[in-house]
Amino acid sequence: MNGVAEYVILYDMRVSLESAGDGVWTVRKTGDDGRVLAEVPGAYAVNDLCRRLGKSRRQVYRYIKDGWLVPVGKYLGEWLVDARGIEYLLEGRPRHPGTLPSAARPLFPEYRLEDLHPIRDAAVIIQRVLEMGGRDEVTWLFGQYPHQSLEHWLAREGWRLTPRSATFWSMILGVKAPRARTVS
Repeated sequence: MNGVAEYVILYDMRVSLESAGDGVWTVRKTGDDGRVLAEVPGAYAVNDLCRRLGKSRRQVYRYIKDGWLVPVGKYLGEWLVDARGIEYLLEGRPRHPGTLPSAARPLFPEYRLEDLHPIRDAAVIIQRVLEMGGRDEVTWLFGQYPHQSLEHWLAREGWRLTPRSATFWSMILGVKAPRARTVS
């Protein structure tokens, strides 16, 4: 079903679902004027997510209810779940699906802390706290995410940190220091 698009009309909004294969969907919500209101580049149907996570439907719905997974909506009779952050569930979910401490507000000037989700926005949260966080924020981060998730993030996304921070956190987490990506 690669490239197949389904359209659903909801009141004054149009929702297009495009399959990219492997159970991943792109969900795009547009208004009557054709303006994109919201877009989720990757979403999984619950059945595909069960296979990917190796969990039962009941467990996936429990993750949704508890806030570990963020639903996009129910389309064509099936719930679609935002794919961002699923890799953290594969490695071991964050321990507490809570909000960031209020002391972290200066680290995220362009966000409302209440809107940041610990799974969906894990990459931004981890990067900002490791780069600019103080003792309280770093303590919260290590209490929120399993050590294995932080190691995996540093190995995969650590190039986003300054070289000094990347070297420091690679020594703390015991991971090889990431190399900065070159722009070609």
